[in-house]
Amino acid sequence: MKVVKLNVTLRQLRAFVFVNNFGSFGKAADALSMTQGALSHLIHELEKQVGFKVFERTTRKLDLTLEGKTYLRQAEQVLMEVQRLNETAEDVLSRKNRQFRLGSTAALVASRLPSMLHEFSLEHPDVRIDLKDMHPDALVSAIAEGEIDLAIGPIRRRVPPSISQKFLFSSPIALVVPHDHAFAKLELVTWEQLKGQTFVFHSRDSLAQMQADSGIDLSQSEVIELSHLHSILSIVESGGGVTVVAEYAFKYLRIHDVVAVPLKSPQVMLRVGLYRNKHHAHSEAAQHFYDFVASRHY
Repeated sequence: MKVVKLNVTLRQLRAFVFVNNFGSFGKAADALSMTQGALSHLIHELEKQVGFKVFERTTRKLDLTLEGKTYLRQAEQVLMEVQRLNETAEDVLSRKNRQFRLGSTAALVASRLPSMLHEFSLEHPDVRIDLKDMHPDALVSAIAEGEIDLAIGPIRRRVPPSISQKFLFSSPIALVVPHDHAFAKLELVTWEQLKGQTFVFHSRDSLAQMQADSGIDLSQSEVIELSHLHSILSIVESGGGVTVVAEYAFKYLRIHDVVAVPLKSPQVMLRVGLYRNKHHAHSEAAQHFYDFVASRHY
């Protein structure tokens, strides 16, 4: 069986359909914004590729050949499918530009983000935000690996060079202990007093961050690692350890029998920032949100 390889182009098919629709090379050339000679060349190349004449040319009129009539139906279907493909691509791009993925922590999602997202939605009602509640230490890796487009979370001292952090606001942090803990009745606690305590954190990296911020060596402290803030507070409530939380997360304390005590000497502020990957192209929606949040002081 002989295989015939055709290299018919969309320009040739479009030229063929236009010539038939206008019934004239001159009118079709004008509609396609090309010279009549260039249009004739496209038709000639098409006929050369398919192996038959598509038009019968006379001095008075232009008619389709029998083969041309059959080929025209298929050519029109191909062009219609290409149009649908173009419309689909435009729709996909449009939807992409109207949505983005935002990662943040449970504490921020429950406290500062709602007003931020509401204000943004008033200015950009067509934008859809896919909000992901994530572990604080997972935000940076999620940005780096492209799992999310932007993130709002605690600023870390060490991030990959590809990740940018823009400071948004800071929040005082407090020690959280069970109500019957020795620190519960104090007006404040110093970082030095925390030596020897068992901490309940998302990860041991949180302890390292606290040491860096306070300047106090807590490296000998035991750390219990749990993923969710409610789980952390439940362990603290039961007397399994202590933790520290930012002031914006205090609403979580209401459903647990725990006490927040100010931490001083020094006072440490949890800095929250807006993350993005400098090497990734962002949708219009993501860029609009980044500019919106970056230009305001929350």
